[in-house]
Amino acid sequence: AIILICSVLMLTLVFSVASVLDSITVLTGYSLRCENGSYMIIEETGSPIRYSFNKAIGTNVEKLADGDRILIISDLINESYPGSTSAHIIFKYADGSLEDIPEETLMQLSEMGWYKMEE
Repeated sequence: AIILICSVLMLTLVFSVASVLDSITVLTGYSLRCENGSYMIIEETGSPIRYSFNKAIGTNVEKLADGDRILIISDLINESYPGSTSAHIIFKYADGSLEDIPEETLMQLSEMGWYKMEE
């Protein structure tokens, strides 16, 4: 009976962990502060994803410079353009600069009012 109870508890734990892993996303890319004060991560492909960080732990996003390399662990990404998600962990792993972000992405965000291009 004890072996059966332990087996059931282990299966419950495995399924719980699996369901949590199915609902998280790991992103790496470049930090970008938007015109309205929100933040985005620009993936290597140039895809922008806006993230909220109310309860996120890790790097203080207000100290991030545009183009800094970051890793974010977040909820699933909402399908929109730009995408959006809620960050749980934010980690800066390298310095960067605005020049590291694809110009095409910055132009698209500028056209949509998310980012103001330098004259």
